[in-house]
Amino acid sequence: MTSTFRFVGSRARGGGIMGSRQVKAIVAGLLLVLSIFVFESKAHAEYPPEEALNFPVGWKYRWNTAGSGTECFINREVEIPGFPGQFVRFWDPYPCDQPPPDADYTSQATGNTAFAITGNFQNVHTTRTEMFAQTLDIASGSDVRSFYNGSTFDVAGGSLAAYAELWATDGSYWFQCETSGWQYNSSTAHVLAPTWHWGAHPCGEGLWYATYANGSQWTGSSWNGVWHWSSTVYAPCVSICPFSTAHSSPPPFPTRGLKHGNPPKHP
Repeated sequence: MTSTFRFVGSRARGGGIMGSRQVKAIVAGLLLVLSIFVFESKAHAEYPPEEALNFPVGWKYRWNTAGSGTECFINREVEIPGFPGQFVRFWDPYPCDQPPPDADYTSQATGNTAFAITGNFQNVHTTRTEMFAQTLDIASGSDVRSFYNGSTFDVAGGSLAAYAELWATDGSYWFQCETSGWQYNSSTAHVLAPTWHWGAHPCGEGLWYATYANGSQWTGSSWNGVWHWSSTVYAPCVSICPFSTAHSSPPPFPTRGLKHGNPPKHP
């Protein structure tokens, strides 16, 4: 298993669109209460180097990473749940219209994105699973984006944490087969985006794969984090597999026996 990391740092921005009284009223109701909101998005392996705030909403970006593939992004703006009139803007994975025929592009990519909110702190987290076309490499990702009052917010090293588990199923039941361990940002940043490459068929052939992951942001007194699943990708048989496997669909994700809790250390 190999892993790659991306840290993105910028000047922290304060303030927002709302008035201070409105913010204080909302914060009083949300302070130290974790709220989670999930929406679906395509998965990704790298972020464009430019910051999303510098481009118009809806602007598309094509990113080619040598050895990883060609992937595309769209500049997305989403209203913060519970904060009317306040938005966060970030690069959202977007399916490439026509990737080059000779490129090692991502043949399957799936992810889910969730908001975790504690007071004025917002953590926009994406859990993703990918399978690359030419190598059949399965990869997992746990992407943490730090915001405060709707603006990107730099935090010190050790203040962003990510963890991922790779799960698989033949259509009957899910089992865990790989785990990443906890990873932290090593320097000041507002994005931590590790990718763990598990190799081809790390849990077997003819299986559905998905990632269960955590992304957490340190608020100065507690972790603002969320656990959730990506969607699934299918790794085809390249040797001999049961015929039924190729036509099965994955069962619902398990709800018991899953890892929970906060990262084991904090700044």
